[in-house]
Amino acid sequence: MSKLRKAVYLTRPDTLLWRRSLLPTTALYFLNSYADEVAEKAKDGKVLQLGANTFRTGSANLVIRQDLPEVVAAALIDRTRRFVYLIDDNVGAYASDSGLPENYRKRLADRWTRSFQPSLRRADQIVGCSDYLFHHLKTYGPTVRMDPIWDQRLFEGLRQRLATPASRGSVQVAYLGTGSHDAALAFLVPVFIALLDARSDIELTLPAGTQWPSILVDHPRVRRRWPVPWFEYEERLVAESYDLCLYPSLDTPFAAGRSVNKLTEQALTGALGLFSENWSHADTVMATGAGVLAQNTVECWIDAALQAIDYLPEWRETASAVTAAIRDLNDPARQYAQWQRLLGPELGL
Repeated sequence: MSKLRKAVYLTRPDTLLWRRSLLPTTALYFLNSYADEVAEKAKDGKVLQLGANTFRTGSANLVIRQDLPEVVAAALIDRTRRFVYLIDDNVGAYASDSGLPENYRKRLADRWTRSFQPSLRRADQIVGCSDYLFHHLKTYGPTVRMDPIWDQRLFEGLRQRLATPASRGSVQVAYLGTGSHDAALAFLVPVFIALLDARSDIELTLPAGTQWPSILVDHPRVRRRWPVPWFEYEERLVAESYDLCLYPSLDTPFAAGRSVNKLTEQALTGALGLFSENWSHADTVMATGAGVLAQNTVECWIDAALQAIDYLPEWRETASAVTAAIRDLNDPARQYAQWQRLLGPELGL
């Protein structure tokens, strides 16, 4: 069992509540690098876990995105410690980004008023998860950028996954986004239809619980991928295998704030990633060799996806180099060092 699961799920009398409350953000931006420093009871030199996404040291309170109201309130009113707040999305974009699903916009609006904005205004130190967020959030106070870290166990066998086709006789294409990517889903519908028409060997995996047209839902070479709780997701990810994953980043305020997370996530499945040229992490895509880029038109994405499929045999020969680059991108030492500075006795940035 991983350190993350030991730190969060075991010996809790309220296990069900904690499982519902733990955020992927907390795993990716804190526990995957810092779990060894976390304790359930106050110990010298250890980080005390107050809630699923809230932590305390002798010098600082840390809230990651959101938590139970009473837990966050206690951190907000504590004037004996610095208040550190981490947010991984441009949540304030609910007011201007019409590409977000309406229900999601309403949830963000409510949380912005009750949780996100009060935390940002109170924060002595803000942690954002992209350059866009860094520049957007620094109007509230001192801000640093932090990149996500996946559980290190997931990288076992990565070179072999990247070097090997996902299946015999077919090309496994997937979209690993969620329902909050509403504009991207709509953009991809004609792309997916064209790919299925262009190649009879393409098998497509799409997220379930979203509104796909019947031409995709009822297609014999399309399957839907149902969501699972986060504590299962990381382990499930490496059991899946794809050849090509698509992740467009459209020109919207919410998309602009997203982290580099999907680059590593898609590589962990053994897939080559196809990303937007305008994505704020496009340079990282090219530097790692883990993906290729396309201009944000349907025609360009269709062409780029078909070219990427043809490129797969050549790309798989670079598996060793891609593995090394993705491992370096996911080095927990950098994130660990940031937390030592942010939560330590003196804030030395």
